Amino acid sequence: MEPANSSGQEVAPGEPVPDGRDKGIGWSVRLRAAASLVFPLGPPGALTPEEARKLLHLLVPLGLIIGIAYACLYRAAWRCFGEVHGIRLMPAVSVWLLDVALCGGVLLIAAARVLELPNRRTATVADRISGPASPGLLIATALVVLCVLKLALWIAIPEGVSTWPGPWGAAMNFAYPHAFYRPLLLAPIWGRWGVLLAASLGRATADADPLTRQILSRQSVQMVLGWFAPVTALTAVYCGYGGRWPFGCVIALGVFAMTYVFSVTVSHRRGGQDLITLRATGFIAESAYLLLYMGLSARIYSG
Repeated sequence: MEPANSSGQEVAPGEPVPDGRDKGIGWSVRLRAAASLVFPLGPPGALTPEEARKLLHLLVPLGLIIGIAYACLYRAAWRCFGEVHGIRLMPAVSVWLLDVALCGGVLLIAAARVLELPNRRTATVADRISGPASPGLLIATALVVLCVLKLALWIAIPEGVSTWPGPWGAAMNFAYPHAFYRPLLLAPIWGRWGVLLAASLGRATADADPLTRQILSRQSVQMVLGWFAPVTALTAVYCGYGGRWPFGCVIALGVFAMTYVFSVTVSHRRGGQDLITLRATGFIAESAYLLLYMGLSARIYSG
């Protein structure tokens, strides 16, 4: 007698028995796997190639959640330290601590480690298998420099205008926050989009982890461009003070170019991508956005 699923429907021999719980389990597995790319979590369970492709859709929403957490933390720290005690740097330091300790720590560490990864085209067989035995002086120095750079970027975010620009901005309320909170929201989004871009370029290295292999086996340029469009639109809207939305498009194109060049260069040097290069590309995308935004903020909010 042929097996039947929970609804009583017969299933042909040799085929898996459908389970009504599969959809929920698949969603939770994809969420756990996507979070492992950008959070300090252990390796996820086994995934099918289709699940590995679908989890990439969760990266940009995860970036939005992180950005909301940064904005809320900054607001709370400003109310506590800025308004009450007059410590104006503490809100930015609070965001930096959360970023380094949890939300952006793996991207930061990967950006430091990528400097000491062996060149896969010239490394010995032992290096190709194991890589550096322990973090060296170069990694430690790079990590300290990048941490200081990230702190300087958070502190240097310009205040911009302090009110919603016009009736349409006021009608959006918290969806169109004051100028200072916009880079806090957008930087994590661009950083996780950078991981998505790197996951759609090149091939996996010989010693890449199983999740990276599955992701790179299901590349989709349409997915990258599909998420690039709304993130660019949001960036342009948030830079739209006085009708200056083209500056947001310039920032988005600049982030795309810098992230793409970095990812291709690292992939070519190492003969492929792995989890470290994916995360390092995310750090580059996030930093590129902050640098370009600060460089153009004087023009965006002048006059």
